[in-house]
Amino acid sequence: MSIVCISSAWSKDDASTMEAILGEVTDVGVPRISEALLLLARALNSATEGAVSLDPCDPVFTDAMRCLLCHPWLVPSVQRKDKSGKTVASFFTQPFGAGQGLSLFSSQESFAKLQRAAAKVGSKLSPVPLTFGQIMMGHLPNMSLEAMRKNNVPESNAVLAISLDPMALLEAAPDSKPVEENLVVFAETTFPMLQSFCYCYLLAGNVLQVQEALEDGPAAVPADHWSEVLCSQSLNAIVTGESESVFASEAGMLLFCYPGDAAKVLSHHRRKGMAELEDGKIVSMDPLKVLHLMAWQAKENRSTLILATAMESDGELQLHGLSITPQLFTETVEPAFAKQSK
Repeated sequence: MSIVCISSAWSKDDASTMEAILGEVTDVGVPRISEALLLLARALNSATEGAVSLDPCDPVFTDAMRCLLCHPWLVPSVQRKDKSGKTVASFFTQPFGAGQGLSLFSSQESFAKLQRAAAKVGSKLSPVPLTFGQIMMGHLPNMSLEAMRKNNVPESNAVLAISLDPMALLEAAPDSKPVEENLVVFAETTFPMLQSFCYCYLLAGNVLQVQEALEDGPAAVPADHWSEVLCSQSLNAIVTGESESVFASEAGMLLFCYPGDAAKVLSHHRRKGMAELEDGKIVSMDPLKVLHLMAWQAKENRSTLILATAMESDGELQLHGLSITPQLFTETVEPAFAKQSK
């Protein structure tokens, strides 16, 4: 079986379309989520005689994951009897391989289609609103194969896949393409990567929150918020040469919440003919190294920019994140960590 990397599975205009979809995100979700799902489904199912491997450094897949993380989801719930005969609510799953599949729905309309289908066989389903992060980080670990074994529950109850808007796509597909080509399904082998995107999303949110708080001055940022941004997980950087020097723009040294954003910036500068980045690569940097590099930057009177998002419009980069000037680092960030270490 051949393995195709998702970076080669996208169509020509998918990158710009996905960015346009992401650019229209509101506080209540992604208005064009169905379009994002369709693009993602086509890429995931493009290998007709093989499989598509996911890459956290792929910029388009990163933007697709951001769409999933920004959008509210509905998870079907059903009333069941437990061993004691008490009625309890649990997620509604359907057989998938040797276990179960959990379906997520992007709207009440798409959920209603499963609801009607279930009603025909006597099942009453209710929607539970959850974020993608809540599902991946809070619920799926308790529904995993490992959890089933730990709690002496039959392994056939383990969730081995999640699907997105399955019934909506099932009804839309028959007159055009096979169902499989229009369906987003993530198998359990991808769950750790999906969970890593949840961490990136949380980190990006913290970065933007600190940047917003800084508008009222450094004192408006609690000390523990600096820890959440700089020490909760690794950041990503573009490095060049044998010494793996970290790439810096005019704004300062660039660090990224998402490795896919680092890849997007790297690709942009390569297209612009920046020779020094021809051998550039994306690396993950642990918090200690990040703090060391930031201290060196500040000593050299240079800033550090931690990017929550990187977008490209009309051939130009649009970078959004947290700017840490030398003064901010020496007068606020360093003392905050020194205080916490006491």
